[in-house]
Amino acid sequence: MMEKLHVLIVDDDPNNRDRIRDFSEALLFANELNIETVNNAQQALQKLQGFGGNNIDLIVTDNSLPGLSGAEMAQQIRKNKYFGGVPIVMCTGDPEFERVKKLALNSGVNMVMHVPHSAEELLETYKSVLPPEAFVRPGGSDSKSHKPNIVDTRDPGPGHHPEPG
Repeated sequence: MMEKLHVLIVDDDPNNRDRIRDFSEALLFANELNIETVNNAQQALQKLQGFGGNNIDLIVTDNSLPGLSGAEMAQQIRKNKYFGGVPIVMCTGDPEFERVKKLALNSGVNMVMHVPHSAEELLETYKSVLPPEAFVRPGGSDSKSHKPNIVDTRDPGPGHHPEPG
């Protein structure tokens, strides 16, 4: 288990923010788990600058945001010597997923997921960008066998189907 873990979720859709926050709370383990949400890239950049970037361990963002896109935000983050190394995961429901994925990865995003996604898919993505200690439960059990017991009853909207993995 990590001592501290600070996740910043950037999405202008409150349902998506809540869903990712709820999944993150169930999937990640730390003595001090801090999950913050903001509505846009400007707010995220202000948070990073306010913390000096050192206290943020993971950014989860949408691409379609008011003002700067998630990809544009990633480019600005990667240029900063203080917080440029923070892992960035993009969750997007853009109908042009492959185009957005390529743009995001070229902008410095570590992983791109299609929305909607399951808790299990988010767990696998988190495992690729966070240290193993983030998945060790209190008492030492490893979350490799951890199957999140999360049921999301929110309707993701018409035309949204998880991409087969």
